[in-house]
Amino acid sequence: MAEDGRTPKRAREDSDQEEEEEEDEEDEEGMALPLVCSFSNELGNPEVRRRKKRFTSSITTLHNQISEHVHGGVFQNPIKRSEAPDYHDIVKEPMDLRTIRNKLKDKITTAEQYQRDVYLMFANAMMYNRPGSQVYMMTKNVCLLWILLSILLTVQ
Repeated sequence: MAEDGRTPKRAREDSDQEEEEEEDEEDEEGMALPLVCSFSNELGNPEVRRRKKRFTSSITTLHNQISEHVHGGVFQNPIKRSEAPDYHDIVKEPMDLRTIRNKLKDKITTAEQYQRDVYLMFANAMMYNRPGSQVYMMTKNVCLLWILLSILLTVQ
């Protein structure tokens, strides 16, 4: 058990990783949003460069759709103490579109990492704002769009 009282996450078994890599390799032209797309050590390989380019293009498309949404402005920048003095007391891991875009440069290398940050951003907004409030409703609206776009890009 970890110091904070939570049970530590179980290490991923090699067979799970191999299955995910096989799923990605089977996808010659299909999915625009690969399940596994880690590029750090293999950028010299032309196939890996092609996958990274496709991954980046797909993620950028999703990110731009959220940013350009009529309610996307709510998520553009980190929340400042002057805007919501208690926000950082309630939300322990803040996330916003600008932070995610910066992480796309070198820290986000899989669709799962990107999805985690986007879901975290939406969850934070829904946790902090009361159900039925304007920001809560805008969050639900943008989150629904993001889910639908993710599905469309996945089945392309």
